Amino acid sequence: MEAEQASNTDESKYSYSIDKRDRRDYYYANRAEILRKASERYKALKRDEPKKYQCDVCNYYTPIKKNLEIHERSNKHQRNLARGLPMPE
Repeated sequence: MEAEQASNTDESKYSYSIDKRDRRDYYYANRAEILRKASERYKALKRDEPKKYQCDVCNYYTPIKKNLEIHERSNKHQRNLARGLPMPE
């Protein structure tokens, strides 16, 4: 009975390692395709998206809201706020 129990745990460990190995092999086999798709998405953002988010203080434009949030925490933005630059109209 103990031998059956030991073999069951060995099988579960082995099946986990096969699943992990399969995921790793899939990534390495398709890495070029995954990176190409990511690059195409990035280029489309740079090329086609209108820059709808803007910082009125620094005259900074971006198509991605998160980039504007990062800019607003930047030293450049903080300096421009401290200087009291006039806001463009």
